[in-house]
Amino acid sequence: MKLYEIIIKPQSAFGTPLKGDTLFGQFCWQYIYDAGENDSGFKTLIDTYAQRPMVVFSSAVPLIQKPEKTYVFKRPDLPSGMLAQRKDLSRADHIRQKKQLRSKKWMLVGEDLTIDLSRTDAYVNDLELMERLNREHDSDELVRTFLKSHNTINRNTGTTGKNMFAPYQENAFCYLPDTELAILTLVDDDHISIDRVKRYIENIGLVGFGKDASTGNGRFTVESADELPEISYESSQAVYSLAPSVTEDEAFKHKFFKLFVRFGKHGGALATSGNPFKKPIMMEDEGAVYVFNEMADKKRLPYIGQAVSHVSKSQDKTVVQGYSPYLPVKNLVTS
Repeated sequence: MKLYEIIIKPQSAFGTPLKGDTLFGQFCWQYIYDAGENDSGFKTLIDTYAQRPMVVFSSAVPLIQKPEKTYVFKRPDLPSGMLAQRKDLSRADHIRQKKQLRSKKWMLVGEDLTIDLSRTDAYVNDLELMERLNREHDSDELVRTFLKSHNTINRNTGTTGKNMFAPYQENAFCYLPDTELAILTLVDDDHISIDRVKRYIENIGLVGFGKDASTGNGRFTVESADELPEISYESSQAVYSLAPSVTEDEAFKHKFFKLFVRFGKHGGALATSGNPFKKPIMMEDEGAVYVFNEMADKKRLPYIGQAVSHVSKSQDKTVVQGYSPYLPVKNLVTS
């Protein structure tokens, strides 16, 4: 599989985070709208996804283009003591550094996409990130959460009212204007082209991604889709996940992650069916760090995790992306 970088630019607020498993679900619906559910290519995609995925999406991450290309990842889900490596620090300075790191939710990673945990200067908070973007006068945070009001009009009275017609609010979020997001995507070129993947992502941006797309949420444009240089994973002692995943314990010596429960819902025609909801799935959120067993195969696949099936009563062939692309991690101290 080849690694591509799909760069998108948000054009509206979002009601659903741009996570890899949800991107894959909407990608599948765009495939169905384009080619049909009985298309041989789509049937192969679904039937072989558990053994050989054709495409694996990362969650979208902010991208800084100037002065040098830098990815803004979520800080690894490691204990603060493992991020604040002591070296020659006194005990008091070490405790102070741990406290400072707790407030820094972002991790800056260079164009080589290698994470070096010995670089504590890579971690930044919102204000430091705004300075890096030269946007400190525009806002004090890159992503802003707000409440979005909704209502339903009673056609008999022409107004809102009680019960199902009562106004309500839901959470939404938006990025700072002109923010670019990168989706790191693994594509099996033998079965599907990056041009086709890009076209389906463009379609998602046109119709809207996720919750409340019908009211204007989830709009974005695709700026580019370029192949990235091959990343060497073989010498890495640990890896950093880029999307929610479902991994097997046997493959790893250590796992550091935050639990993420996906309460999934069907899209397309199934969204209005008698039972549009999928079974909840316990996933390991992006930003997890995994240490491979010593016996792990050195020629690793460029993704971890597994496909998740048997999650729907409405469509028994439904499959969820439990895979995640990952990046190599250097200088992880586990003891």
